[in-house]
Order: sequence, then structure tokens, then C-alpha cells
Amino acid sequence: MKLPALKRRLRKWRAGVAGLLLTAATACVAADIAANPAVANRGNTADLPEVVTIRSQVREVHVIFTASDLRRQPVLDLTLDQVQLQQDGEAVQTISDFRRDLDLPLQVALLTDQSDSMQLGLAQEQKAAEEFLARIIRPGVDTYLTLPFATLSVPREPLARPSPGGGTSGRAEGQTALYDALLEASSRLAASPSGNALTRRVIVLLSDGEDNYSLHGLGEVLEAAGRAGIAVYGITAHPPKSPTRGDAVLRQLADGTGGRAFVVKNYADAGAVFLEIEKELRSQYLIAFRPPNRGRCGMHQLQMVPRQSGLTLHWRGGYSDCDP
Repeated sequence: MKLPALKRRLRKWRAGVAGLLLTAATACVAADIAANPAVANRGNTADLPEVVTIRSQVREVHVIFTASDLRRQPVLDLTLDQVQLQQDGEAVQTISDFRRDLDLPLQVALLTDQSDSMQLGLAQEQKAAEEFLARIIRPGVDTYLTLPFATLSVPREPLARPSPGGGTSGRAEGQTALYDALLEASSRLAASPSGNALTRRVIVLLSDGEDNYSLHGLGEVLEAAGRAGIAVYGITAHPPKSPTRGDAVLRQLADGTGGRAFVVKNYADAGAVFLEIEKELRSQYLIAFRPPNRGRCGMHQLQMVPRQSGLTLHWRGGYSDCDP
């Protein structure tokens, strides 16, 4: 056979083999599509929906507050139309929740000032404090810690359940590191586990409000308590017509955290104050809203405004939208 004829036959043979291979490949693809229809759209991006990942952090701010009447008795039938919530001076338009909460779990830190200025009432205040804890702490629900302070370093102990005899005993010391003790208590309450349940965190402070030994200041205490949602209730004892510089400190702590400040003649009267605090903690309200997402961190002031005369409200002063 001549060479030109041989080359023509070879080209025909190669074309035939290529056709057979193409047919086989087409059959395989068809089978794959039949078994998995999604394969048909792999190369057709026009038929695929656009995939968009949206990440948002929608937070809800919970404000726990209490209400009392002219006789300083808790108001138990408050309705939403009797109060107005404001943020940074503007009314919050949309409220996502409003209810009376009687059974919120409590986390209580009891701070007893044992400096020299507290010697006269130390035993009486400790007795009243132990009776308060025995009444208010519910086994399996609430927790507490006790922090006697002056300038002594405070042992780190976890929140506990009530036990006979309590843990408030101690002796008076010379100097007072009030703000350091409040920061320590705030840190422990903030770090204590609460699960997914909304928890009422409270510091009960038995002190004359004087500080002469702290490394920290009042502003740091208010910021830490605000971030952790802690209300401070302060109790001091002296003749009511002789106000002291410490009284103003206790009022600032109370006003800045949604607590109360009490001045009694002597610590023998502290039992009645503890009963009032107990009643207030069991008669509280919750109001919630979703703040606008501003995309930046910052502190925001909250204000609860009563819409009827004779009504007094106590609430947490603000929140940070950088809170975790």
C-alpha cells in the first residue's frame, strides 16, 4: 500500500476512536445528572441563588427597677403607662417586655465596714445582717458572699448558700478601703455563674461611707457596678440631723446603681431597714428594649420617669453597648 493511502486510513481510525470516547463520556455525564440533578447547575451560575452571610448582634437591654409610694411602700400593681423609659434624654419608643418579677434569683454581696469608726455598732449590724441573709436567701436559688473589710485583703471565696452562724463576724481595723472592697465585690458578682437566667445582683453595704485607704475611686466603682448590673444598698447610722460626707457617697452609690441609701439613728434600727430592702428586692419590675445599633462603643444613660404623682422609682443608671 502506498504511503498516502496509509495516512488517510490512519486519520479515519483516530477519528473513530475519538468519537467512541466522546460518546462514552457523554453517557457517563448523563448518568451522573440523572442520579444527582444538582450537578446539572454546577456550571450555570446564573441559575444559582446569591449567597449572602449576614452577621448581626442584636442585644436587648434589661432594666430592673423598683417602685414605691409616698409611704415608701413597694407598689405592686404598676402598669407600663405609669412610667416612661428614656435613653440619653429621649423616650424609648418601643418596649419589648414589661413585667413584674417577684422570683428573680438573687446574688447578694454583704459588705461590713470594720474600721475604727464602726466599732460602736459593729456587733448590732452583724446580727441584723445575719438575720437578713437567713430570711432572703432561698436554698438552691439564691447565692451570697460576705466581705468584712477595712484595709485587710479579702479571701477569695465563691458565692455560697446560707449556713448557721453566718460569716460576718470580725473586728474593727484602723483605715478604710471602701472603694477597693466595692470593686472586689462587683468583680466577684460579675464573675459568678448565673446560667441563662436573668439574675438580680445586689451589694448591701454597712458603712459610714468614708474612705481613706483605697487605690481606686468612686467613679471606677460606679462603672464596674453598672456594667455588671449591680444595685448598691447602703446603710449608715448617726444622728439624723448631723449629715456627714459619707452620707453623700452612699447616696451617689445608690443613685448611680438603682439602689437605696438609708440613715438610721443607730444600728439597732438596722433590722427594719433590712426588712424594707428585702420587700423591695421581692417586688421589682423588668422593662426591656432593643437599642439601635450605632456600630460604636459607649455608655448610655437611662432614666425612669414616673407619670403619676407620689411614685418613686429606683433603677440602674445606664449601660454600655460594649458589654459582652
